[in-house]
Amino acid sequence: QIVYASSSSVYGLNKKVPFSESDAIETPNSPYACSKMAMELYAKTYSQLYDLNLIGLRFFTVYGPRGRPDMAPYKFLKAIKDGTKFQKYGDGTSSRDYTYVDDIVSGVVASLQNRKQVKCEVYNLGNSSPVSLNEFISLCEKVVGNKANYDQIENQLGDVPHTYADISKAKIDLGYSPKIKLEEAFIANLEKDYKKAYKLLSPLAEQGNDKAQFRLGVMYKEGQGVPQDYEEAVKWFRLAAEQENHEAQLALALSLKDGKGVTKDREEAWKFMTLAA
Repeated sequence: QIVYASSSSVYGLNKKVPFSESDAIETPNSPYACSKMAMELYAKTYSQLYDLNLIGLRFFTVYGPRGRPDMAPYKFLKAIKDGTKFQKYGDGTSSRDYTYVDDIVSGVVASLQNRKQVKCEVYNLGNSSPVSLNEFISLCEKVVGNKANYDQIENQLGDVPHTYADISKAKIDLGYSPKIKLEEAFIANLEKDYKKAYKLLSPLAEQGNDKAQFRLGVMYKEGQGVPQDYEEAVKWFRLAAEQENHEAQLALALSLKDGKGVTKDREEAWKFMTLAA
């Protein structure tokens, strides 16, 4: 099984959204986009010549740990946090379908497994939830707690106005289902600022966000920005574990095994350990 990286850039200046794999790709707007279109054509040719299983993945604005520092999520967050000026391209109405790297990895793994034994296909891997540049900057301001300071300049040559993934095909064939929202990822990026993280995580956890509940549990367990409180940690781990958050299930299992913040219960510990596996 061969899996290769294509890109949402192949859709170029297409006006129909969301972008679907069945859409014509005739308006690439950069040499990079042309190279990805060529790669897909090569893959199709090699598949028919040598009977190879090839899956191409059109990634949509991937971000997350170890990402490129010149990309907007890192550059803007750092500039707003540090109070430095940055450049904003265009009027802010352009939009991108930001996709967290963990979600992308789940799609890559599913493609390698190729449970439906597809022969030669391409799939969109996106979040299917585009965010405008203006909304993006506002979210950065909210998470950091500072106002942005920027110069507005002309649109960048080779950029496209919008990206927006139709992920229905990937859902059916690969079981792909993105889970990480932009605000959650930004909070995780700033988690070392524990007091601010706690302030932002608390309302999300109260609303039932399992990732926020797990992180809140970790903060109470480790005493990060709040007094160490094992019972409170277990409370949040349990709420997140009930929503099938595997990290929380493992954390709860360890708490039950060690009797920290909860009565020691090896049987229940084993149950959650099994669920987390």
